Amino acid sequence: MKSWEFLIQKEGDHQWESVNSPNVQIEEVGKYRILAHTNRFNRLVEVRIRSQEGETQYYQRRVNSQGLVMILPFTEFSAGTSWNVRCCNDILSELLGESWQEQLKLDILPFAPPTKLIPVAQNSANFQTQDYVQQLERLLREEIEPKLINLQDNTCAHDFNTNLKKTI
Repeated sequence: MKSWEFLIQKEGDHQWESVNSPNVQIEEVGKYRILAHTNRFNRLVEVRIRSQEGETQYYQRRVNSQGLVMILPFTEFSAGTSWNVRCCNDILSELLGESWQEQLKLDILPFAPPTKLIPVAQNSANFQTQDYVQQLERLLREEIEPKLINLQDNTCAHDFNTNLKKTI
């Protein structure tokens, strides 16, 4: 397990997306929440969230026994804004010599509706659906269509032979 991993979820989605970069861009549509997954179990974490307007939220959270800690509840972001999230150990741990810090910067982009006729899959549920559709298309192409063609060829040959016998 990584020592620290930010996870983000859009309201209405059932999947959490792992944040693989300290700089993330998300669309303004909907509300998002942020969790962290860590191997620092049952410890206090100081969380500072600063918006582009200069507002700063500060609070302490305790990492649960599964290594999860709520960083930000569902929050609606405005396009063109940035949010800086900083998590670090509490002051007591700092005094005892354990020092660490994790950061995440969110840039909120304006919503851009898809211009294609078929919307591009945006979350893992859509990717899973898209994967099933691709599997079905492959099954049709590789398994079912050849059997249908073979069946049609056999039926045509049978009908030809039957008609030929009637003619003779």
